[in-house]
Amino acid sequence: MFLAVRPNLVRLAAGASTVLISAALSLVPAAAQPVGPNDSDWAGKWVFMVGSQALDLHELNARSADAGFSPFSEKLLSLGGGGWAVKDRFVIGGNGHALIAGQEASGALRASLSGGYGQIDVGYQVVRTGPFTLTPTVGVGAGGMSLALSEMPGPASFDDFLVDPPAGSQVSSWGFVLDGALSAEMSFRLSDPAADGGHEGGLTAGLRLGYALSPADWSWVEVSGGPDFAVTGAYLRLMLGGWVR
Repeated sequence: MFLAVRPNLVRLAAGASTVLISAALSLVPAAAQPVGPNDSDWAGKWVFMVGSQALDLHELNARSADAGFSPFSEKLLSLGGGGWAVKDRFVIGGNGHALIAGQEASGALRASLSGGYGQIDVGYQVVRTGPFTLTPTVGVGAGGMSLALSEMPGPASFDDFLVDPPAGSQVSSWGFVLDGALSAEMSFRLSDPAADGGHEGGLTAGLRLGYALSPADWSWVEVSGGPDFAVTGAYLRLMLGGWVR
């Protein structure tokens, strides 16, 4: 399936991720103390994430099929990032993700589905052994999805396209999201605290398995009578980033 990303939604998700990362890292004191034997100092970490998000698109696909469109895949590509502050095993921060379903055609029309959501979450490192941590988190946030219809242009020159572009329309929905996740990570030190004034940092990599649940169906903005729809489903994401304390 050809993947089509709506640029405004991707910029929105990327902007939300940047804000959440900055907010989480702002909780880390600028003048951190040397790392002690109790490992109780503030730390900050940030990661990029890529993976797959499952969504229930049954009713949306059924309504679209009545108009001649092929069904959208219920496994969406997920691209995003997050940042967290860590203190005495407690974790607080946030993450944001763009969700990309792709596009389907019906006659001269093309339908594209994409969106995203962001959230604030808290957690606790239930396992911390050497470089390995296991952290369950719970989060709350909001997001939106967009269904866009556009005419598929016939053969034309680029100049003709600029003068007479194909018409298009878009409807969107929004709602709240609850989230529960379990992250398994390995962290690797790249700097020596003794040589860096007590500071240290490195790389972190891991997997994040979770489930997003919307407490109610999302509201359609531009139209009434839309199909029941919400971001609800399991996801698996690969994480790669860094940490400092």
